[in-house]
Amino acid sequence: FRRNLSLVKELGDRAAQGRAYGNLGNTQYLLGNFSEAIAFHKERLAIAKEFGDKAAERRAYSNLGNAHIFLGRFDISADYYRKTLQLSRQLKDQAVEAQACYSLGNTCTLLQDYEKAIEYHLRHLVIAQELGDR
Repeated sequence: FRRNLSLVKELGDRAAQGRAYGNLGNTQYLLGNFSEAIAFHKERLAIAKEFGDKAAERRAYSNLGNAHIFLGRFDISADYYRKTLQLSRQLKDQAVEAQACYSLGNTCTLLQDYEKAIEYHLRHLVIAQELGDR
């Protein structure tokens, strides 16, 4: 992925750079390098915004939330997951909306905001039932 990023930078292909940053962020996340993952996903987010790519922006927010969880930055994670939720609603993607509610429910539990956690988990449950997702 680093070679790919180098090549697409040389070619000046910004859209491909965004994808490369996302791939690098996901790889660093899987390797447990959460700070590096965050740096790559922030680059991905900036390019997604540059192109008005709401789906890529939504994925970047979700990935940023996931990485911050592992660094114990639950407030920051919740902020990113709220942005994920907002974009999933704009994109009318119920499956992703359910996923965002699930992530927010878990994060609110970590923040000991149990009332909010219940609200998000109930919303997740309702969407899962609507989608027939057992």
